[in-house]
Amino acid sequence: MLIVAIMLTRDARQGQPLGKLKYLAAAVSFLLLGTISFCLLNVTFATPDSAPLNETIKPLGKALFGDPGYLLTVEIAAVLLLSAILGAIAVIREK
Repeated sequence: MLIVAIMLTRDARQGQPLGKLKYLAAAVSFLLLGTISFCLLNVTFATPDSAPLNETIKPLGKALFGDPGYLLTVEIAAVLLLSAILGAIAVIREK
């Protein structure tokens, strides 16, 4: 994320004038903040009184780290997606 932030703010020293949509952006931001605040303050998180009957974490650990483990596959996909995002940002920034 740090690399993406640096790539997107590379021209910050020159400054960019505020656009026409700054009031709309502020309104949408406050609306989103209000919605998230309302949801967090009015939700009741239920906690069970007893432990689960079936194991919940052990099957997930076996699927990721076990014999046919998918951890390497997920990591490779994450690196490919990150490189595609960075490449797209680099192509857009050059225009």
